[in-house]
Parts: sequence; C-alpha cells; structure tokens
Amino acid sequence: MFLFLRPLLLIGAAVAGFIVLSNMGAAPKPPELTGGAQRCDFKVTADLLNVRTGPSTQHPVAAKLRRDALTPGTVELDNGFRKIGNERWVADQYLSPDKLNTCR
Repeated sequence: MFLFLRPLLLIGAAVAGFIVLSNMGAAPKPPELTGGAQRCDFKVTADLLNVRTGPSTQHPVAAKLRRDALTPGTVELDNGFRKIGNERWVADQYLSPDKLNTCR
C-alpha cells in the first residue's frame, strides 16, 4: 500500500513546491479598504520617541515608542507633529511611512 501512496505524495509535494516558488516574487497586495478609509501606519526611526498630549514639546510626555515600532497615525499634522491617536502626538520627522500606506 505504501508503495502506491509514495508516488502520489511525491507528485503532490512537487506541485505544492512549484506553487509556492512561483508566488514568491509576487508583490504583496495592499489591504482592501472600504468607504475611502486610508491606511496610515508609521515606523519609528528615533531610538526613543516621546508621545505627547499635544502638538509641541511644551505638552507633557504621555508615553514613549522605541525604534522600529509600528504605530497607526492620521493625516493630521500640526507644528511638525503628527496625531497618532486621541490626544497623542509625535514629532513627524521621526516617523517613516509604512510601504503600504495610502496617506502621507
């Protein structure tokens, strides 16, 4: 019985391997968004980025983000700061847009 199944398993593995290898070079498809929503994710480029309660260094620090952290953001910019949430702002110069972003 095993002698009969072995060729089928080898053929199945070869087909599966071909499918995987043929799709490896394909570019990832951006996520589908509904209702005109934008994807706004950013990567932190500073070693440690202060998250402030308002769009200036005069506002208190509410949290900190480490280098390479991915954070959602908005298109709202004020005084060089990007809004990343409710009462949360970071210096935009230390953010790099994610490659799948639809906003800048």
